Amino acid sequence: MSSSPCSVGDSVTSPRLRTDLQVLHEGTESRFRTVYCDISKTFAQTTRRLWERLQSGNADPEHWEQAARVGWTRQRLGAARRLPSPLAVEVPLFAAASIAAKLSGWTSWLFARIAVKFWIGLSVVACVLLLLQFQVFASELAALPKRLGQLPVAVPFLLLCFTKICHELGHAIACHRVGATPGKIGIFFFCGMPCPYCDVTDVWRQASRWRRAAVMLAGIYVEWIIATLSVIVWSVSDDPSMRLVCVNLIVLCGISTLMFNGNPLMRFDGYHVLADWVHSVNLRHEAAQCSRQWIVTRLVGRRSAAMPGTARRRFGMLVYHVASTAYRLTVLVSIAGFVAWLFDAAGAGGLGTLVITLALIVWMTRMATRWWAVASGQSVWGQVETPRRLIFAVSILGLLLIVLLVPLPRYRYATGYLDSGSATAVYLPDSSVLKSVSVGFGDVVDGNTVLAEVDSSEQRLEWIRASSEVAVAQQQLSGARNLAGNHQRQQEHWIRAQSLVKSAIAKRQSAEGSLSSTQVVAPHAGLVLPPLARWDRTQSWSADRTRVSAIGLSQGVGQRVAPESGWCRVARDGSMVAVLQIDAEDRDEIFRGVDVSLAVATRPGQVWHSFVESVSVSDEVAESSPWQQASYQVSCPLLNAESSEAEPLHVLADMGGECHAVFHLKSRSLLGHLKEAWLRWIHSS
Repeated sequence: MSSSPCSVGDSVTSPRLRTDLQVLHEGTESRFRTVYCDISKTFAQTTRRLWERLQSGNADPEHWEQAARVGWTRQRLGAARRLPSPLAVEVPLFAAASIAAKLSGWTSWLFARIAVKFWIGLSVVACVLLLLQFQVFASELAALPKRLGQLPVAVPFLLLCFTKICHELGHAIACHRVGATPGKIGIFFFCGMPCPYCDVTDVWRQASRWRRAAVMLAGIYVEWIIATLSVIVWSVSDDPSMRLVCVNLIVLCGISTLMFNGNPLMRFDGYHVLADWVHSVNLRHEAAQCSRQWIVTRLVGRRSAAMPGTARRRFGMLVYHVASTAYRLTVLVSIAGFVAWLFDAAGAGGLGTLVITLALIVWMTRMATRWWAVASGQSVWGQVETPRRLIFAVSILGLLLIVLLVPLPRYRYATGYLDSGSATAVYLPDSSVLKSVSVGFGDVVDGNTVLAEVDSSEQRLEWIRASSEVAVAQQQLSGARNLAGNHQRQQEHWIRAQSLVKSAIAKRQSAEGSLSSTQVVAPHAGLVLPPLARWDRTQSWSADRTRVSAIGLSQGVGQRVAPESGWCRVARDGSMVAVLQIDAEDRDEIFRGVDVSLAVATRPGQVWHSFVESVSVSDEVAESSPWQQASYQVSCPLLNAESSEAEPLHVLADMGGECHAVFHLKSRSLLGHLKEAWLRWIHSS
């Protein structure tokens, strides 16, 4: 569609409006006007009635403030002259118009109407496939961070770059297909986090908001197609590497895109669609202004003038402002935590603490400035009586102190494996030779059950040594008989030699009994288990998967046993524990009695409640520790599951399975977190 911009210089009667603005008259939405600024290359939309009031100079102060914010007035707001924030840096890379023009003819299979219907239908099929295999997907999703860490760094990075390039090209191509000209593609750095973007401002020349929404959502649409194809490939593929890549793409292009790009609480695609749909020039500012006016109206009472806009719009703006403010605070806290982790991982935890402290000071300074505007009656707050205004200001200060001082729940995440909680290790004699095996993994034995028989070379040497001692003792006894001289001395030698002979014979008889065969007996009644929780599961399972053939134990028959080698274990009952690895820095906060929630990979969707039963030093370094310090091993018994219908765990089948734990630490306030970080930095330096 072609639009006919016309100059409004002749029709503007108010000297406060700029005379170089252009209005796009033609369009199906006659109640609204789209205003174009050729200097800033920006578009803004407003109602026809408000535009006429601005032209006549009879608009309200709030409307003039909005007009100044979008650059329609000759006198700009002071805020418009502020220096750009170092936390928000825009870096244009290249023009997208020529690329979009070349690719437009090759993308009808994506953007044609029948193609859109096809891909939407296929995405529904993919969602059904994912729901049918949700437990499998959940288990693979839980293991995704660990498995991605085993891949080369370039693989996840290239996947991320590929999906984001497709996203931005989707915007550019859709913009070209509706008749608008896409701008540049670049990267927007928000708090150091790179966010790709594509300038599609020219799409505001389109009168149809459906077309504008299609362009704004084109990036999400392209990524959703990638996620759809990934679900289909994942559901039919048996290759572990291919399934890993597909799960990663499902997260990047499906879950992540909807949570961030489609979220209207962030200034991404979803925000601009919502702003266009409700005809707001600046949705976030209008929502904040509406909320402020709502508060002022409640404080002033009946003397306050009626608020602009319909009741439904005012309520929607109020809800949006509360939700977006809470979400922004959550994002800022998350970014602060990520920055702290990043600096700690780089060995500069003190610098991270300093950066977060400075950011907190800046934020508190801005809050103090706004608070003083309320307390001193600046702007619209001057309409409120001084006592009410001061009470409201004190209430805000108290609420801020509550936010900073109220204890917040804290958690720590850890991974580990399942093991038996009542197993006793069974050892074979050192340097012995395994002769025969009577049991297999999964067998239930009594306390007197013979597990195996061994021949011991050590005991054979002991028999030879005892036999030699007998011969020597008998020779000494014979010599004592022939000893001449003192009768008393002869008798003493005789008694001593006779005692040595008896002792040597008894020792030889004991060695002969042990030499014939050595029986390894179960220490108590219970279930026979492998010596280690993480054992080779390629053995021959029984039909009910509760027993493994004896080959797991008898494969060492005829071989010499390694010194101090555990051969098997016997569990008294079916109790199980989670063995978890924690970093050394968490040792002071994870101790006996701390509550733990556990999720087991072999039982997706089920959660077990537990507590820390013991903490011991581990010889291994926790894989999740970026500091590579000595780690600790935590043992947590698996108690009752949250769901009464949860399938019980089986020791042999679930032993060694991966589990994920959440430790519920002692609550701490935000200022307490900052204080602890400062004390740790001072102590380390």
